Parts: sequence; structure tokens; C-alpha cells
Amino acid sequence: MALAALAWGRAMDRLGRRGALCGGLVCGIAGAATVGAAVVAFSFPLMLLGMVFMGAANSALQLGRYVAAEVHPPPERARAISNVVIGGTVGAVLGPVLVGPGGHAAQRLGLDELSGPYGVSSMLFALALLVVFVRLRPEPREIARAVAALHGGPRGGAEPARPLAEILRRPATVVAIASMVFAHAVMFS
Repeated sequence: MALAALAWGRAMDRLGRRGALCGGLVCGIAGAATVGAAVVAFSFPLMLLGMVFMGAANSALQLGRYVAAEVHPPPERARAISNVVIGGTVGAVLGPVLVGPGGHAAQRLGLDELSGPYGVSSMLFALALLVVFVRLRPEPREIARAVAALHGGPRGGAEPARPLAEILRRPATVVAIASMVFAHAVMFS
């Protein structure tokens, strides 16, 4: 996810926020479908490949909170980020509720019950793709540039963006990265 976040961040500069988020959702659709197919085929390598795609999708979608922040004036950014996080929390709570119905639907189709939740995931990624593609207009990058021009900042011309190497040399950055790595290690162990 960390490497994918860097790639998605660069993609957001090239493709725009909407384009990169849509790309992430496409990765999610492909990843969930691949894991579902791996369950049916009893293929561990295929499952790992699908999980890589789903991790890349998650990475892109995690950047959505920064997209929300950059289109708001500085005093409103924390609330914008929290709204995105709340949406993710609702998904984390409601997602497991769909496991049972997804499994039953897969069984009715003659598939392995464990493939069902991944089919549901594919459908939810597809629904999110449709919403982002159709409704996320105008391009958030353009809104962010206008907000930055009004409020200053790297994109508003007040100061140039710092190179990644410079950011990584800061002790606070190292502490933040280490904290995230350890937090994720604890979560997944």
C-alpha cells in the first residue's frame, strides 16, 4: 500500500484526482474479482495477486481524504477529512454485514460460498466508480488550485513544493512513517 500510495500520488498530478481515484476503483474491481476467481479455482498465487490489486485500490482511496482537504479552505480541512474517514468507518461496519448474503448468493450460483463477499466487493467498487466518474465534477485538482490561490500554499504560488527526498529527511516524517508501519503491523498481526 505504501508504494502504491506514492504511485497514486504521482498519478493524481498527471491524471487528476478524479482520474486517479477512478483508476484505484478499477484496481479494486479487478482485485476483488481476481480473489473471487482464486477462491473458486483454489489458487493461492492468484489470490495473492488479487490482494495486491485490492491493496493498491485501498491505497488510492485512502488518498481521497487529502483530495477532500485540498478542495476546502484551511479552517474547513479537518472536517472534510473527518467526513471521508466517517464514510470509511461506515463501510467498515456495514461491509461485514454483507458477507453472509454475498456467500449465500455465490452458493445459489453454484460457486464457493467464500467467493461471494469478493463478488459483493467488486460490485461496490463498480458502484463507487460510477459515482466518482459521474458525480466528481469539476475536477478536484482545479478546485484545489483555486483554493490554494485564494489561501496561499505550494499550489497557490506562496512556496514551491518540496522534493520527496527533503521531506523524508525530516525527523517528524520518519516518526510518522514508523508510527504507521507499527500501527499496521499491530492491526494485521
